[in-house]
Amino acid sequence: MSPPEEDRWTWGHEPLYRLVEKLASGEIVLPDIQRDYVWAGAQIPRLLDSLYREWPVGAVLLWSTGLSIPTKPAAVVQGTPTTSRPAILLDGQQRLSTLARIMLPDAIPPGERRLDVRFNPDTREFKTANAVQKHDKRWIAVSEILRSGAQFRELVKPLELDQAQEDAWTDVLADVARRVRDYSVPVQTVHVDDYETVAEIFNRVNTGGTRLSKGDLIIGSMAARWSGGRDAIESFESEMRAAGWPINREVLLRIVSVLALDSPNHIRLLELKTEQAWTAGWTDAVHAVRNAVAFLKDDARIPTRAMLPTDYVLLLPAVFLHDFSASFQPGEAAELARWVYLSSAFGHYSGSLETVLAADVKLLRNPFFRQERPPLMQALISAAQEPRKPGTRLTAEDIRGKKQRSPLLRLLQLRASQAGAQSWLSNRAITYDPQHNGLAVEVHHIFPRAWLKKNDLGSHPERDTMANFAFLSKWDNIKIGAGAPAKYLAKADPAALAAQWIPNDPTLWTAERFDDFCAARRVLIAEALNEMLALDEAREEQPLDADATPEPELGAWSEEVELEEAVA
Repeated sequence: MSPPEEDRWTWGHEPLYRLVEKLASGEIVLPDIQRDYVWAGAQIPRLLDSLYREWPVGAVLLWSTGLSIPTKPAAVVQGTPTTSRPAILLDGQQRLSTLARIMLPDAIPPGERRLDVRFNPDTREFKTANAVQKHDKRWIAVSEILRSGAQFRELVKPLELDQAQEDAWTDVLADVARRVRDYSVPVQTVHVDDYETVAEIFNRVNTGGTRLSKGDLIIGSMAARWSGGRDAIESFESEMRAAGWPINREVLLRIVSVLALDSPNHIRLLELKTEQAWTAGWTDAVHAVRNAVAFLKDDARIPTRAMLPTDYVLLLPAVFLHDFSASFQPGEAAELARWVYLSSAFGHYSGSLETVLAADVKLLRNPFFRQERPPLMQALISAAQEPRKPGTRLTAEDIRGKKQRSPLLRLLQLRASQAGAQSWLSNRAITYDPQHNGLAVEVHHIFPRAWLKKNDLGSHPERDTMANFAFLSKWDNIKIGAGAPAKYLAKADPAALAAQWIPNDPTLWTAERFDDFCAARRVLIAEALNEMLALDEAREEQPLDADATPEPELGAWSEEVELEEAVA
């Protein structure tokens, strides 16, 4: 039972060195919901400089609880605490871990690189050491300055200074050690026995660092109830990554929520209070996801996750296959594949995500549609096209101006891949291969940017749009560089060019005809997508805005190699 509100918080201050010692001794531990240690580069010298200047660097937030809290290893080797109730570190991990790795370098876990930060007593600067500073005796290792019992004069002697300067620099180093080690850190401690409350506090105070997602909060809460839960989820995620289908954890949790609680709102997973409830929901979700991925690869002919604009289109097929015992009626697999294509093309999940997911699940589990499967597929396909009239064709104008973030571009690569399109120089399939760097698919500018600039078309509105994009292997992209389109396209197999909708009139491959090239290619792309999506209704005057995506991309294309300027 948690204490009264007025007794839930205590405030105080501790010298920095003492907090570092507590982290190393195990008196302070990390909860399972903490992110891994990630600080590097300029962040570390800035922190040390702020401490030296005695500027505010934020408070440390601890949690005191009688609960058995799942913990994780810190970024330093920790001892066994003498107290049975170590403090749980909610905020300050990156700062304390960084300082512990500097002040106690021998506590860095075996195999991990030591932090080499140097201080110059003359300029009073902290810097991460580069090759020059490592060989300049004026830059002294901060680890030597801040370690307990440091002999500052011995650190200065190798510089062979005159006595007055040696005394002055010795005093500077002593001042650095005092200011940093004895820096008075504000410490707040929360005293509650409620994991969900503390998880939400954790999320709110981490706005200055890497904010946890709602899914991370659920995973943290789950870990307190299902001892092997995190390992099970991470193992399955590794399996999916190896298969070319990295899946957003948020999506996995929503699938668990639908199967266990009939709701796509994964926050409801907090209602699963027992390990048995969690393992049952997770087991169902794993089977559903495996079936859904098999459907996407085999029936929808989507070879990798990289060809989908968002993971969320996985949820409906997973629930469908779970509910209908992993089987389809005749023609149903093709209809569900069309739903996937349409949802991807028209940004079905780019708006109010939970509202749209809930509507899809409600349609799928409507009692009427459970008996009448053909109307179910029709209803889902219509919903995927909203607010457009079902079947409304794409036009060349819909393709105009669509950039690399457009879901239509990812769909276009899928269409090319399904048609057996090949990279133009190596004649290798354009299917994304995450295991082979040279074959990673890149978005290639047919009229290279540097070449367009050279020909006074560097600011053309279609330069960075679908009309000027094709899909090539990284190696082929590098070889083409800033080459003239008329030259390198003439060397490619005409069938390979046609498979990526390149107009077959070579007179369009010149700078003077770039506008005409883009116009002709937009028509070809629109026709290809209409065929793929089975769109056959005349166009109504409705704008198409499909560039938004609901989540940061996972497993997406590698970026186009920026060699054009160098080649030019």
